[in-house]
Amino acid sequence: MRRSAVLIIALSVLFNSYSFSANKFFFSPGISFGYTFGAGTNWGLLFDTGVSDQIKDMNVKYGLSFFWYYISVQSSATKHYVHRARSLFSSVMFQNDYVDIKLGRGRVKNPWGTGNRCIIHGLTADISFAYPNIYSPWIGFKTFRYDLADWAWFSKPYNSVYLKYKYDIIQNTGWKNR
Repeated sequence: MRRSAVLIIALSVLFNSYSFSANKFFFSPGISFGYTFGAGTNWGLLFDTGVSDQIKDMNVKYGLSFFWYYISVQSSATKHYVHRARSLFSSVMFQNDYVDIKLGRGRVKNPWGTGNRCIIHGLTADISFAYPNIYSPWIGFKTFRYDLADWAWFSKPYNSVYLKYKYDIIQNTGWKNR
């Protein structure tokens, strides 16, 4: 219920700030692969949705961002975990031809054993850069910040570098696919 209310409020702010007919809806799924410092590799899926506009000859997109990614964590020579990070209905995004910025709230889960629910919530930030070309990947840095005292599974923030590729499924934005 709370997530639905947050989604409805966010979408109404986006669509009411300008006339919806003057803006164009977009939906961009993507994949990412990277490295989390102090842990190991990461991989994931992302979805951006919202409206696009043109401001002073610069194409911009703004809306909501959803992500799911997995972090491979080697805690000792014999123990290996895959932590799951996600952000649903709680990250806002802004993108132009060269930069993609996302800020919001996320969570990380360490699924170990049977029925254990080791979950920590925190702030997420993500910035990536690209050359405006259909075949150019985005190169970026993302971080997940949380209270270190509340999480026994990883003793530092989740800082990651990555490459991602996004593609506009809804083509009416007038943008080049990226």
